Amino acid sequence: MKAVTIKKWLSEYVGIIDDIEQAKSCLSDMNLALTGKEIVLWGAGIIGNEIAKILQRLGLPIAHILDQRYAEVHPIGGITVESPLILATLDLSNAVVIAGVSSQTAEKLKLAANEMGVYADLVIGERLLTSARSSACMLDMENGTEQEYKRCYDCTILDNTCTVLAKRLKKRNNFDDSAASGSDAMKMIGYILGQKCTLNCKCCCESIPHFPSDKRKFVETQIVIDDIRVMAGCCRFLTLVEFIGGEPFLHPGLAQILTAVLELKNIGIVHIFSNGTVTPADELCNVLANPRIVVYLSNYSRSLSKELAVRVDRTTTKLDAYGVEYLYGYGKSWFDFSDFELRCTDEAELPKRYQACFLHHCHRLYNGNLFTCPHHYAGLTLGYLDNWDDVLRIHEHSPDALVAKIDQYQEIRYVDACRHCKMPFDAELEPAGTQIMVKRVQRVDGQSSAVDISTITKVRQHVGPTTQIMEEKTK
Repeated sequence: MKAVTIKKWLSEYVGIIDDIEQAKSCLSDMNLALTGKEIVLWGAGIIGNEIAKILQRLGLPIAHILDQRYAEVHPIGGITVESPLILATLDLSNAVVIAGVSSQTAEKLKLAANEMGVYADLVIGERLLTSARSSACMLDMENGTEQEYKRCYDCTILDNTCTVLAKRLKKRNNFDDSAASGSDAMKMIGYILGQKCTLNCKCCCESIPHFPSDKRKFVETQIVIDDIRVMAGCCRFLTLVEFIGGEPFLHPGLAQILTAVLELKNIGIVHIFSNGTVTPADELCNVLANPRIVVYLSNYSRSLSKELAVRVDRTTTKLDAYGVEYLYGYGKSWFDFSDFELRCTDEAELPKRYQACFLHHCHRLYNGNLFTCPHHYAGLTLGYLDNWDDVLRIHEHSPDALVAKIDQYQEIRYVDACRHCKMPFDAELEPAGTQIMVKRVQRVDGQSSAVDISTITKVRQHVGPTTQIMEEKTK
């Protein structure tokens, strides 16, 4: 039997494994590396849960699962989640400690372990999961096992460049890869439908609280359809198209938009991100039931009122009735990067920050403009930033020219918005869906800013049926 250590395994199997023989070796060697070891999994969020499933699949027992929120987390695979503090009491001489978190967060766990006097090497779970999960999916595809596409959202390949998923989707769509043309550089786009929403989340990825109520709107239905057709026409195969808001279920033309998108065979799956407080109409549910669509319902159960929780329950009941595939989120924390103050001017540092930030893969499309990420979109759309030179205006180019522009866009070293962003190293974690009240204040530069006043006032004013928001403009 060959000797395999987890360190050697990590060096040999890197990234996505899309060759069937290599996939078999990957899982076999992982089994060899961890058999007989006391496995400690630190992190019970999305990545930690997925690692636990892989370990269970391989028949590898987990000795301990740790998480800072251990008192709130349900058992995973029958194992009770414990406080990270017990790490200091364990004999780690024969242990493998897996940090079941992103590479970015793993460094924080390492520092926390050191503060406890524990200096064991931490296996970065994100790296482990990418190779192991893609290998498992390759085996499932070879065996003809049906894929639950909602599970792909839990994968660590955030830009959806998973070649295993692409192979499966092309096969399902009867997509003729040999006859296809267009850019191979871009694999996904996220379309921002607008800013209308039922909630006012503190760490909103699209910075909804910064938009004054009278400036919140939706992109017209036909414009959305035209934008996506242009992008799909210039890309060889889009593994994923996401629809984000605001709240997508408020868009009056969403059913028509989805119907048009489903006609495009070079689009694999469609994700819709909803907070669940708006129950979709019957017509929309009929479209949502298409197997190429997955609805992601954000789990804000720690933050929402009982009234809003009832609305979410109503939505899930209806989605179940129509057979819509949906994933109810884990209530995870969010990174707070929702301000636009100048943070970095070091020209050597900016490319490093850009490459380390998972958000630069997000490709936000809004009203004919392609941005690299949500922060890029929000800063420019709100007027906090003014450099539009690194935005790709998709309707200003011929199809051939746009293909070349998309290829070039993927080679961007950073965008101006990176100078004004806390990601990826300085953003703090906040509970998902925390609702705030804001007032708008006039800044020295003449711009209007949203300021959280939740901690300094008890005043509540209801704007719309569900949103708790106080808005005040000062001159």
